[in-house]
Amino acid sequence: MACCLCQAHSHVVVTEETKKQNRLQISNVCSHFSIPCVSTFQMLDKEGAQFILDS
Repeated sequence: MACCLCQAHSHVVVTEETKKQNRLQISNVCSHFSIPCVSTFQMLDKEGAQFILDS
């Protein structure tokens, strides 16, 4: 169901799972259905997130 929603609305899946052969991982399912899948850090970088610490 989530795969259909991602495809229909051009969403991107964010996960820390990595592709592993012959395993049911989120990233493998995304690959199978041609759904973009990125890590948390890739998403933060793409969105231009900045973390500023006050001194």
